[in-house]
Amino acid sequence: MGAETPKYAAVAIFTQLPSVFWVNQILIQIHFMLSLSVFLRDFFERLGRFSK
Repeated sequence: MGAETPKYAAVAIFTQLPSVFWVNQILIQIHFMLSLSVFLRDFFERLGRFSK
């Protein structure tokens, strides 16, 4: 029984990992897209002011 427990723990961890990984990836992508949109908006505002 003692030898089986780590195996079950490892299986449990491996089944949990993908969901955590995907949530993390989604959060990173959302953060990146928000930063990118803010940067682009700022950039185009400056470009607009510069071209006037």
